[in-house]
Amino acid sequence: YYLTTDVQLSQSAWSVPQGTVNLCLNGHTITQTSQSVGVISVSSGAELNLYDEENQGKITGGEASKGGGVYVRGTFTMNGGNITENTATYNHTDGSGGGVCVSEGTFTMNGGLISKNEVVDANGGGVVVRDGGTFLMAGGKITENMAGTNRGQRRCGGGVYVSANAKFTMSDGEISNNRANNSGGGVNLDGTFTMNGGTISGNIAIS
Repeated sequence: YYLTTDVQLSQSAWSVPQGTVNLCLNGHTITQTSQSVGVISVSSGAELNLYDEENQGKITGGEASKGGGVYVRGTFTMNGGNITENTATYNHTDGSGGGVCVSEGTFTMNGGLISKNEVVDANGGGVVVRDGGTFLMAGGKITENMAGTNRGQRRCGGGVYVSANAKFTMSDGEISNNRANNSGGGVNLDGTFTMNGGTISGNIAIS
């Protein structure tokens, strides 16, 4: 798919149920207009590759309990674009993910931005990795995301939250200027985190 205009979704997320899909935003925006609905869902066994040369294209407006912007149960590779201004709400299990929720699947971030997403009384303002999922960060930037909780739980993670039995490997890229109103401004961990490169800086946690 190569977008030639902006796209508005309503009532349901755009689903990748099977096979491999290549999506180039081409500087355009995919906006979810319905309340309590995410923008994109990648099913188990499916693969989505996202492109956008100038990172001007956006995935935005989503609101869901898991993955306001993109919910990944299959494979998601992000090479460009901006997943921005999405929201995830309280989920009493292992987290939400304002921008991206990786549940069992694999998310590889080679480029692009995950920015200005938010979770409310939940975990992982930018990204949450849970249920045995894997996040491989080889580029791009996770920045200016927000996680807050009033429920007394100690997990949070303004940029990234990695739950138990999940894995996060960072070889490049940047996690910066994220905020958590509890703990883990940049990254909060209950799972496995391996850092071979990249930068984590300028994040704030307020307990």
